[in-house]
Amino acid sequence: MSANFSRIPAAAAALLLTFFLVPAAFGQAAQFQLLADVPFDFHISGKLLPAGTYRITPLGAHSVIVVAMEPAGPHAAALTNPSGGGAVHDRSELIFNRYGSQYFLRQVWRAGVDTGRDLPASRPEREVMFRAADTSERVYVAARDTR
Repeated sequence: MSANFSRIPAAAAALLLTFFLVPAAFGQAAQFQLLADVPFDFHISGKLLPAGTYRITPLGAHSVIVVAMEPAGPHAAALTNPSGGGAVHDRSELIFNRYGSQYFLRQVWRAGVDTGRDLPASRPEREVMFRAADTSERVYVAARDTR
């Protein structure tokens, strides 16, 4: 009997893949998970996510996956680069760039670590940046470590 995977909705398939990848990533290196209550809709990697509580989990050295707390909730993944490299951060937080009423996730920081993760500007953010002409603002959202 062969399984017909074409009937599984894309979101369910992505969620299943996430549950298989996250434990594998934890076995490869010292990892962490952050929880953050984001009070506004925000963009990550060109995808708009609604306000809510999110779990931020790194997968390997060069990526961060952001997953909603609900089992089938919205999620997005983004490649990142190391950021900082100086003073140890005293609190975990997410840093967003705000242009008018649009928010874009740009950095993830964990307390007690001197290097955060920087998300490159997505195409939608670059377009908004171009139109906004220096009217951006940094918005900080506290996060908490779940380990």
